[in-house]
Amino acid sequence: MLPSVRTATLGSSKFSDDYSFEFNLDTTNEYIQTSSTYQSVFRGSWSIVAWIKCEDAQTTGQQIIFGGYNTDNEDWIYVGIEENDTGSPGKLRTYYKTNDVGDTGLSNDLSSSYLADGQGDWLHCIWSLDVSDNLFRFHVNGTPQGTNAYDAVGIDETAFTTDINPNIGNNNSDGSIANRFEGKISEIALYNVAFKDNDAITLYNGREPFDHKDWSKAQNVALWFRMGDAGAIGGDENVIKDLSGNGNNGTQQNIDAADKTGDTP
Repeated sequence: MLPSVRTATLGSSKFSDDYSFEFNLDTTNEYIQTSSTYQSVFRGSWSIVAWIKCEDAQTTGQQIIFGGYNTDNEDWIYVGIEENDTGSPGKLRTYYKTNDVGDTGLSNDLSSSYLADGQGDWLHCIWSLDVSDNLFRFHVNGTPQGTNAYDAVGIDETAFTTDINPNIGNNNSDGSIANRFEGKISEIALYNVAFKDNDAITLYNGREPFDHKDWSKAQNVALWFRMGDAGAIGGDENVIKDLSGNGNNGTQQNIDAADKTGDTP
């Protein structure tokens, strides 16, 4: 286990990561409901960045970090951890489907490396789609974990259309809860740009807390939740602040004070 590093110095100020949210399978459904479909983001290149600590990264089936799909199952976006098509668990996964195109093997992309069996350490994970070179990319702790082509089945990312707001901590299955994540999430951010290897190193930041609004791609942040560090809005502890500047605040569902932990990367 690496020691926890909670404070990074940015100029003369301190930027800290003191809290995370814990998502449990043995309690009432716990998740964060976003307040936007982010449809425009998913019509081009995008990246999802998150610090996660899995209860068990090698359980079978899906554990969704961020995801949702619409009524007709025609447009999907989710990222998380899943066993692969041959039954080998513990890999990062991206599923992306537009206008009912993409439900084939090449769009079910998996990283090349296995995550640890049982409860592991904190992991800095990046899931990206780059429309400039037609690749999904995966990074863990600033290190590339593989790529895969996404357009071999004729996906047109500009056709992505949905009325469903993605959830964090599970999959918003047309308003129902599916594929819950078990573990902790400390930070999560959505960008309207794809990240490559040098970006992954910058975002990992030597395992220290990273301010997504204080770097060269700050203008590309579409969503940023600090999972307990930003405080309440108007005294409502169930509201989680969107620090991207876009005002798309989230709503904590069934997350109580006991789920706000001091366990951070």
